[in-house]
Amino acid sequence: MTKVKRTLGPGGARLYNALKQIDSKVAKVGWFESSKYENGTPVAYVAAIHEYGVPEKNIPTRATMRPTLQAQRAPWVSLAQAGLTGVFRGTETASTAMEKIGAKAAGDIRKAISQLHTPPLKVKTVKARLRGKKQGRVVSLTIAKPLVDSGVLLNTLTHLVENKS
Repeated sequence: MTKVKRTLGPGGARLYNALKQIDSKVAKVGWFESSKYENGTPVAYVAAIHEYGVPEKNIPTRATMRPTLQAQRAPWVSLAQAGLTGVFRGTETASTAMEKIGAKAAGDIRKAISQLHTPPLKVKTVKARLRGKKQGRVVSLTIAKPLVDSGVLLNTLTHLVENKS
């Protein structure tokens, strides 16, 4: 029995190349190694504590990434489909398509962080923030709002697009 060599037509070849381009990229969203608080604490570490909580230290879960992923999955998939279509048509590169997805995801997570109000801060946390203000530290007007005291967590959330390794 002889093997038949299949060749792709022009449409199949364009689709194959578009899929190959998209598959070569990855968008990452979160806090990266360079993001640190003034005291050197990695922001990703603090974000993970808030995302999952630490019951043994009485730190509640204040998840924003996982609920946002669930809530925004369909719009992100639509954006990915539009990007693949753009790559297929030659109107967009895989990098720009992934850039759009990463930027949208980071923006959606930032919005979730800024809208989070529960669980409320403990009284001792609010008092500590107020003490910081009395000592000349700049304290935001949202003293009792979780996750936004210094703004570092919110402002260092970002995205990047890399080649898959």
